Amino acid sequence: PRSAAAPRSVAAPPPAAPAMVVVDIHYTPHGSEVYLEGALRGVTPLSLEVPRGEAPLAVEVRRTGYQPASLEIVPNSSYTLAGPLTPARSARRSSGRSSRPREETPPPSGHRYERYD
Repeated sequence: PRSAAAPRSVAAPPPAAPAMVVVDIHYTPHGSEVYLEGALRGVTPLSLEVPRGEAPLAVEVRRTGYQPASLEIVPNSSYTLAGPLTPARSARRSSGRSSRPREETPPPSGHRYERYD
């Protein structure tokens, strides 16, 4: 007579990473437009699901009267992007020299400039 072989235990494969990741975007002012790869996806605050991957994605947050915020993310995990948009400086046109001395604008952080008169 044949004896029945004991069943082999097979280890379960590790759980697969989710196919999608969540990108939460909380820039202020609320109602700012969010673009992903150049396409409008909604307004802040916004939660987007994007396919998990290693290719960078371009994110831009825009609002009239503010400088846009542009960054790249690699969607290999979920992200929260938050911060304030910087108010845009109004472009003033002048027909001549002002009697007031012109204010120096400090360079952006990490930049430097020298003035030559």
